[in-house]
Amino acid sequence: MTNYSNFGSDNQIDLSLQFSFFTNSSFSTSQVFLEAYNYDIQSSVQSFFQADPIETKGSESQDEINLNSEKESFSSSSEDELIKPLNKPIKKQEKKIEKEEEIIIKPKKEKEEKEKREKEKREKEKREKEKRDKEKREREKEKEKEKEKREKEKKKIKKKKNSKPSRQTLLETFNTYKNEESDFMDADGIEKFLIDIEIDPISLEALVISWVIESETMCIFTRKEFLNFWKYEADTTERIQSKIPFFMKRCEQNFNKFYVWVFGWSKEHSEHRSIALPIARELWKLILPGHWKLCDKWFEFINTLNENSNSINLDSWKLLLDFAQTTGSSMEDYDETAAWPVLIDDFVEWYLENN
Repeated sequence: MTNYSNFGSDNQIDLSLQFSFFTNSSFSTSQVFLEAYNYDIQSSVQSFFQADPIETKGSESQDEINLNSEKESFSSSSEDELIKPLNKPIKKQEKKIEKEEEIIIKPKKEKEEKEKREKEKREKEKREKEKRDKEKREREKEKEKEKEKREKEKKKIKKKKNSKPSRQTLLETFNTYKNEESDFMDADGIEKFLIDIEIDPISLEALVISWVIESETMCIFTRKEFLNFWKYEADTTERIQSKIPFFMKRCEQNFNKFYVWVFGWSKEHSEHRSIALPIARELWKLILPGHWKLCDKWFEFINTLNENSNSINLDSWKLLLDFAQTTGSSMEDYDETAAWPVLIDDFVEWYLENN
């Protein structure tokens, strides 16, 4: 075993060289020396080299003085300065890793995220399309069912086409279009009925049909009203359609009665005494052409009025037809002293100023 008793100034070994092999371990140089200072310097050194402890006699040895000096020098140095050389390769490696991540890993992650977003988008679009297709199929299925039902009813009626008209057949026609939950035809049923007899739901012919069966309420055909077709021996949609020219001729022959009936039929409630100006204007557009040369000028004048502050009562409605039938386009026949409604007086004044 090596004798360390002559561990003096002549044979002094540089402690930093003796412990330099620690720098290859996971501990820094400063950590090694700090660990050594926590024990008796001689015991730790001899234990490290598996030697017997050095017996000290008398005063402090030169080796202890040197170690204390080393201790003071290391204590005076900052730890950052000691480990700085070791950190350089680590930082360089970290930069290299960061660069590799930026070049390889980052684009890969971005690509994966992009593919993920696109996949989610495709799945969402697919779900929405499936939902729309399902709703479309359901609507088409409902339409087909409704069409089949109507065709079935039509076939029943066609079987009796060559037979004599009957009230029972007329009732079957009514039941084809009536509201399932009520005993009348609502707006939807009336629209389907008019389309089946090839009439535009917004036309003079549609108004005439309502007048013929003596309908009392707009967009409603009751069972009793619909049975009035029996007066004309029209029990099927084909026979009702064939009677339309006759209905139109009858309307022309009784135009004044028809005109007055339109006002009562168009009121929202039977107790009301007037109708809103926009409703009156749309009805006039259907029934006045062909019966008044100045109806276009009348519509121009109506458009200048405040729709919210004007309404048409029955007297104004009736007297407008009288005015149209008695006054020419030059207004020479207009009698200022007559008891015309203010609305008509205003129209005459507007017409003379603009013509």
